[in-house]
Amino acid sequence: MSNRRLRWSLLVATGVLILAMVTRSGLLYWSSLPGTLDGFRYAALAERLLATGTLPVDVLDADEFIFTLGLGLASLVTGRPPVRLAQPFVTVAGAVGPLLGAALAIQLVRRLDGWTHRSGLAVATLAGSLLAINGLYVQRTGVPDEGALAHVLIALLVLVAAAWLETHDWRWGMLTGLVLGTFPLLHNLGTLIAVLTLTALGALYLIHAQTWTDLLRVSGLVVASWTVFIGYYELAAWVGLNLTYTGLIRPYVGLVVAWVIVLIIGVLWLYTTSSRWLRTTGGILIGGLFVLVVVNAIRPVFPGTIPTPLFVLIAVFGLVPVAALAVVGLSPLRSRPGLGILAAGAAPMILIAYLLTASLTPPFFDALIRVQAYLQLPASIAAAVAVGWIWYRYHTTAHRRLIVTGVVCVLVVGTLMTFPLALFDLDTGAPSTAMEAEFQATGFTTTYSEGSFAAGQYVAKISRSYYGPLETAPQFGETGRATVQPIRQWLDGAPPPACPTLVQQRWTTSGAHLYPTPPKTLDADRLDHFRTRNSVVYTAGTGPDATWFVIPSTNSSTTRC
Repeated sequence: MSNRRLRWSLLVATGVLILAMVTRSGLLYWSSLPGTLDGFRYAALAERLLATGTLPVDVLDADEFIFTLGLGLASLVTGRPPVRLAQPFVTVAGAVGPLLGAALAIQLVRRLDGWTHRSGLAVATLAGSLLAINGLYVQRTGVPDEGALAHVLIALLVLVAAAWLETHDWRWGMLTGLVLGTFPLLHNLGTLIAVLTLTALGALYLIHAQTWTDLLRVSGLVVASWTVFIGYYELAAWVGLNLTYTGLIRPYVGLVVAWVIVLIIGVLWLYTTSSRWLRTTGGILIGGLFVLVVVNAIRPVFPGTIPTPLFVLIAVFGLVPVAALAVVGLSPLRSRPGLGILAAGAAPMILIAYLLTASLTPPFFDALIRVQAYLQLPASIAAAVAVGWIWYRYHTTAHRRLIVTGVVCVLVVGTLMTFPLALFDLDTGAPSTAMEAEFQATGFTTTYSEGSFAAGQYVAKISRSYYGPLETAPQFGETGRATVQPIRQWLDGAPPPACPTLVQQRWTTSGAHLYPTPPKTLDADRLDHFRTRNSVVYTAGTGPDATWFVIPSTNSSTTRC
């Protein structure tokens, strides 16, 4: 690579990385605290690590090793407490995802016939920028959660695995094994996505196997990935480590196998069918996801969960231009340099199908929300490649530059419409982070009160994850000493809780967070009446962030809810 090309490549990489870091730092505007409840648990685990000098394996889940170690080391180097460093830490780490997306795009484009290095840089810039501002992608890669690093590793795995299968260089093979071996220690759900991606990639490369060595290499990769996935979790269960998400798989093993077979047959058909059928099938599958969002707005697809809020519905439809162009850009993904990206799109799509057919319960709904974010990487790359295809398709048109500029503007504006989804709760519309007031009030309540107390779900989980005894990760819906049910009943019209209660001013505006059910609001007069008729023993914050710890006058602080 010439010095000029190298300078431009570094400029693109730097620009994408800076943009991704800026967009992922949005939550820091409101608070330096973790932007997700998992972040508080990791802060507690990292604090134990720093205090004892060893990983707290007695309370670690099977997939909490990597993030705990990374946050602990970052805290040790910077001197910042983990609870204040978790959000900035993932702001930097998660920004690598768009950078790797740009790398995947340029790796694809530079090997297509007739495409120049300059075209590759333009496509890479667009792909990386779309990932940097995509609210659904930022939401999963911009909060302190092991899933943020899993998204980064998925992009890296696609890059190194495809390079190994293409070049047969053992060094790429070593990197592939290293990345694959890291997944089980990082994220259960991400590991399943990685294994499905490698399965699809192996099926696609199996067509190109010309020797027994090629056949063994491809089949070995697929077998090794499933061995790592199944072997680690069987070992983890045997030694007593807590396993998350396995409840989504173990009861439905037969259905999992069926969908894996569909995945293999499906990617082979997409690879061999005509371009028209490829785009038609892609359009139906991607369009089906938008239909699912609309149907969920009318009536929850998963009974007992939140319907799609109006602002989410509007924001998600900002991705229609990306989806449409991604369908157009599917054909180049069938070239050998694009097979990894095609596999990375097929894996989450088949997992979404599995989740919809296994069980329509809240844990599966929660998993589906997380899985859909893995589609944003291949979709953004395919859309960017489609823009490059339009540039070459209309090379004889006098208004080519105007056409492409218009398409890019529509893509960017549509994607920007989704950005609020990264900053605000999908149910309440409030900033998606813990405020100082509720953090301080939760700390006071958990430390100085005895027994149980009533609180909204977000505050209750902070109490359980950070201030409570360090235990294995709570299962879906567990909140420890804090209980949410009295708040649900009060907001439904029942009398107020007759036990110590953490109340928040924002309940009167954006509502109390009661995920996975919809939020509920409390009349301001009922809140004021509750505070004035009882004993307010602690106050934190002002305005919409105000939080009070209230003890009913006729009860002691030890009254159980």
